[in-house]
Order: sequence, then C-alpha cells, then structure tokens
Amino acid sequence: MNFQDSPLPHINAMAGSQHRSSSFSPQAMERRHSNMGPPGPTQKEKIHQTEILTSAKTCIAAAIQSTEAFDNIINRQRLIVTNIFGTAHAQFGNMLVLATTYKSHLSFLIRRDKLEHLFHRTIAFLRSLEPISATLAQDATILEKLREVVFDEGLSGSFHSDMS
Repeated sequence: MNFQDSPLPHINAMAGSQHRSSSFSPQAMERRHSNMGPPGPTQKEKIHQTEILTSAKTCIAAAIQSTEAFDNIINRQRLIVTNIFGTAHAQFGNMLVLATTYKSHLSFLIRRDKLEHLFHRTIAFLRSLEPISATLAQDATILEKLREVVFDEGLSGSFHSDMS
C-alpha cells in the first residue's frame, strides 16, 4: 500500500508534504554529496599550523641538543651534577620524545643516523649508571627494546611489554 492510498487523509497530506520537502530528495542528496568532505583550512588556521610546526621543530631541536650535551662523558669516572638520577632520567624522556617523533608524520624533524647515535649513547649512559639505580637500568632496557621497534630490528613491529 502506497502512502497516497492510505485511508487516513491527514496522514496522506503529512506524508506527501514531508516527502516533497524532505532532505532526502534527489536534489538535496546531490547538494549534500557535492559538499562532502572537510572544508579547507582558513588563513588563520594555516598560520596556527605554521606556528605549531615551528614550535615542534624547536622542541625536537632542544631535545636533541639536551641529549647531545652528554656526548663523550661516558668514559669519565664520575660526573658532577646536582641530581644524576634526574639528569639521566630526563635523557630517557628525551629519547622517548625523539623516537615517537621519528615514527610519526613529523619524522622529517630528526634524521635516522642522528637518532641511532642518540639511542646508542643514551643507552650506554644509562647502563653506566645501573649500579646506582634499578630505575635507570630499566630505562636502558626500555630504550633497547624501543630501538628495536623504531628501526624494525627483528621484530614484527609491535612493542611488547615483556620486559621483566
């Protein structure tokens, strides 16, 4: 039974008027289809995106410089810093940020060879401190596993939390 054949005239009138003005009419559907997709960024949004990218570059450069500041200190017998634990753990945090950046759409902010070097020296730095801190030893182990994931060294690409 078609809505036009309904025995209730007021339903017929309502259904007919809804059908004619419906947003599901072929004309409305075509308008909706032609406007599909997100709108392009506005000029203000483009400026903000540029500012965000500039800030990201600054942050990554700072993390690299902070980590590089400890190059060539591994061979020294004793570092004199106020808080070696905090300093070393901050290096670990820098490496997490740099590795995440490298695996993201922002990978162009850090070269592979630079990241490999930083992994090597940070892990060695943390290993040199493991006699005084189980936490720093664990940080080194996490970075070793992360390095495998980042550079696809013999893993299927997933990071497993089996570091016990």
